[in-house]
Amino acid sequence: QEGVQQEGAQQPAPATAPSQGGVNSPVNVTTTVDANTS
Repeated sequence: QEGVQQEGAQQPAPATAPSQGGVNSPVNVTTTVDANTS
């Protein structure tokens, strides 16, 4: 279930990713999502 939640979270996350570092940083997006989940 956690894996499914992360995938769903990644969809809205990309909009935030460009603001942080750009589309080239998909890993940072996942890290941000994990931080918010924590």
